[in-house]
Amino acid sequence: MDFDPKNVKALFRYGVSLRILQDFDRARLFLQKANNLSPGNKDIIAEIAELNNSVEKWKFLEKDLYKKMFNGSSQTKKAPLAIEASKDTGKLDQKDPNFKIKEQISQILNDFAKNDQMKVYKISNDMYSPDVIEFAMNQAKSLNLHIRNIKGETDVLHILKGF
Repeated sequence: MDFDPKNVKALFRYGVSLRILQDFDRARLFLQKANNLSPGNKDIIAEIAELNNSVEKWKFLEKDLYKKMFNGSSQTKKAPLAIEASKDTGKLDQKDPNFKIKEQISQILNDFAKNDQMKVYKISNDMYSPDVIEFAMNQAKSLNLHIRNIKGETDVLHILKGF
């Protein structure tokens, strides 16, 4: 960060841009810093309220996405998936020990690509094996989604659309 940590305007604007990028935790951190330096500032209070609305909306959309994913897995006939797992076969290998995880990630990314309200989907690299992360990246590319690997406090893969 190349700005004065006590510059309320810079903290506020950075918090707003992080909210727009759906990096809610970091947005809250910067907006709280701005609020601590300028308590009662109506713009900051309104942005914190907007952030809270965005978080609630995100939670609802994510919950709905997972609900659809798990409800769909119990059906006998599944929608076809755009699966590109193995460079040799072009489809998932059921003998792969990560088959179920890859199948779920494929379904999540397909649902994400179709959902107009979600702009960013985050995957923590710490949660999955390198093989699964590579699969997710290949899957995202096959769906014309963009990938950013955000390194910092955590190692997070951002899958984006519309950029």
